[in-house]
Amino acid sequence: MHEFSDGGYTGYFDDGRNGTLPDIRIYRGNISQYIETTCEILGTSFHELGHAGYWFNTTESKYENTDLMIHEAWAFLNEYLLLKEEAEYLTNCSNLFWGKLCDFVNNVYEIGIEGAQLQTWTNQVSYHENAPLFIDLVDDYNQHTSNSTYLYDSITGYDVVFLGSIIKNNQNNFTSLRDAIKNTLPNGITEQDIIDYFEQYRNYWVE
Repeated sequence: MHEFSDGGYTGYFDDGRNGTLPDIRIYRGNISQYIETTCEILGTSFHELGHAGYWFNTTESKYENTDLMIHEAWAFLNEYLLLKEEAEYLTNCSNLFWGKLCDFVNNVYEIGIEGAQLQTWTNQVSYHENAPLFIDLVDDYNQHTSNSTYLYDSITGYDVVFLGSIIKNNQNNFTSLRDAIKNTLPNGITEQDIIDYFEQYRNYWVE
């Protein structure tokens, strides 16, 4: 693990262009001297591994030509699911450290905090690529119920295997991703539900 990054980030994935191998870097803090907690370092590690997994399951050209928001949304899903599994299934939340991890998962991904820009994503925040797109397709939490400016998430029932197969098959922009997802609907979800959910991102689509 590296000490401090030279930017505002605490994790970095280099996709290894020009014949070099991919590189993952995890930093203890950033240029502003922000120090990550152990839970945050664990989450950052899972996030960057999500990028690496995406890269290894597609071609270099497909990876490079995929919308940045899709890249980040996939990495956040990886981070969310692995942290959630750690917190819920592999740990005792009464334990001091694991209790903090449980709180971290709930606060950042389910309850939502503005700094995370995930469940609290709105068209007013910076870093629009930090969206809960894939998390919303998997979880059963509608963040809109806590704040009307947040995304309306009526979608649930998709799993990571199905979503992974979609992005592997060159669904590299929002239109193709949406169309592939609405072709396979979980119980209780309609095609219009998918269209309405994706429409909320329209101003930030890169085709």
